[in-house]
Amino acid sequence: MPMPSGSNPTILIPASTMLSALGDDPEKFLERLSSPEPFGEAPEGFAPEAVLQKGCRIARNIGIEEEDLSRELLLALALTAPLFERARAAGVDLSEIGFIFGATTAGTPEAAERIRENEASPLKRWRMMEIGRMAPVIARAFGIAGPVFTVSTACTAGAKAIAEGARLLARGRVKAVIARLAEAINHQGEAAHLPEAKVFERVLAAFS
Repeated sequence: MPMPSGSNPTILIPASTMLSALGDDPEKFLERLSSPEPFGEAPEGFAPEAVLQKGCRIARNIGIEEEDLSRELLLALALTAPLFERARAAGVDLSEIGFIFGATTAGTPEAAERIRENEASPLKRWRMMEIGRMAPVIARAFGIAGPVFTVSTACTAGAKAIAEGARLLARGRVKAVIARLAEAINHQGEAAHLPEAKVFERVLAAFS
């Protein structure tokens, strides 16, 4: 579908990371989060603390206020900031970029229990951030002015966020989608029995 006459081109960048949930194996998930390939093996030398510190560096560089920092925001920045930087390097005006954020909500009780058990752990030293605040905080920091909202589900939130991108493409609201998927699967969710490759196939099917 063509873009409406006179409208600015918008690039939508959906991404997924765990927010309140750390899941059954937080170290494994954070290693995957740091991987350059969504479904590839994590590179040597990456650890949860390293991912959080990467998020800290990004937050300082783009001027996010300390009172806005949370563990979830640091993880999200570690995942999404490289996408925005690549778009900028390609000559894209970030004010023309939209952002849909996939936020997994499963596992919140387990995450809360871990925080109560061990406040000193590197994984728990950052406070929680409301799920709905993540997308606007990141968008404001990068000067993103396109569609900005959060898709929040028990699992496959990233896949659903990307599907939202496909829907906006079909309706002519955006011109392109740049996506990276780091998916979290709830063992009790509808996709629990599916291999990750099959989940990714379903994501791609949204664009066919």
